[in-house]
Amino acid sequence: MTIFIGCSNKDEEDAERISVMEEKIDALFNQEKTDLAENVETKQFDEINELLEAEEGEDFSEENALRIDSVILYLNEAVNMHKFQEQIFELVSEDGVIDEKAYLEAKEQVVEFKEKEVFYERQLAELEKVEELYEQQFAQQEHVEKTEQAMAKLFNKENKVKDDVTKKEYDKVAKLIKGIEDEDVKEALNKDLKKVDKKLKAIAKAEKEAEEKRIAEEKRLAEEKKKEEKRQLAEQQKKQQAQANNKSNNQQSSQSETKQSTASKSKESKKSNSSDQGNNSKENDEEPLYGGMTGQEIADWINNGDCVKTGEGYIGGGDYNTWESFSCK
Repeated sequence: MTIFIGCSNKDEEDAERISVMEEKIDALFNQEKTDLAENVETKQFDEINELLEAEEGEDFSEENALRIDSVILYLNEAVNMHKFQEQIFELVSEDGVIDEKAYLEAKEQVVEFKEKEVFYERQLAELEKVEELYEQQFAQQEHVEKTEQAMAKLFNKENKVKDDVTKKEYDKVAKLIKGIEDEDVKEALNKDLKKVDKKLKAIAKAEKEAEEKRIAEEKRLAEEKKKEEKRQLAEQQKKQQAQANNKSNNQQSSQSETKQSTASKSKESKKSNSSDQGNNSKENDEEPLYGGMTGQEIADWINNGDCVKTGEGYIGGGDYNTWESFSCK
């Protein structure tokens, strides 16, 4: 009987030590053991582990052995829950950068705690916050890659700015750079963008000089054209004047010839009339007439002068004695 009593006392002593461990286990959880208690520290796990190590090799009763197994089970759950919770906290660095690999692993691992309803829901909420940051980070990574690719298109294989780079391309990259959050990356890209800006200024200067040269050439050609038109106009006017002069000379020559022909005919007519008048007045030719001039002198003056016949008639009604009157210059 003493032996049995001794065993009973041992079981009680074992039970008391196990109770201490169970109290420490309870301190790790909420009342329903569906979540970790607030402010759980790893030293609490160490204390329980030390107590368990002290019990190694002990021969427990069946009841106490089950209690020990329960302590070990809850301790492992608490350790795993605490470890996972710490992993979630560490997914985002102080700089706000997310560990992509750890984040994706945590998304898969969280389902292991589904039976710990409160803890599971709390970790899901934390993961959703991290996921939002992760999506922003992922979008930022894609934005940086897009910007770097756009920048690369402005340079040739020799890493020099292309000769045909445009202001539109420059503005596009400059706008993309503004959307980059990483200051180091932004600074490096802006450094390359300054090279593009320098190239654009050189291109603009060359284009301006070319435009000024083109305008000057157009102005020169316009002046030459104006001079040529002026020369052609003067030549045309000269030609027209020459033609007019020729026409005038021809008209004057024709008029002169006509005048000479008319004068010749007039003189012949005057000579004939003078001859007739001389014959009719032959007896009187030698006598001075009309202011001291003889008839012959008057006839010569009429024939040799520029005279126009102004009238004629018969003297005394006879058929042979006639008179003629002339107007001479």
